[in-house]
Amino acid sequence: MDDNLELLTKIQERIIECRRAASEAQDSKVALFLYRLADEVEAEAREADLIGK
Repeated sequence: MDDNLELLTKIQERIIECRRAASEAQDSKVALFLYRLADEVEAEAREADLIGK
């Protein structure tokens, strides 16, 4: 697998994982933290042109 494609796949998996965990979190502060983390990772990936805008 191409290194960039592998990195992109890992980034997308982490974003999805954070959002899934946030949706299942019992604590609203933890959920908010995970949603923000996913958003930040996604924004950084977009800035680095790793995922589409």
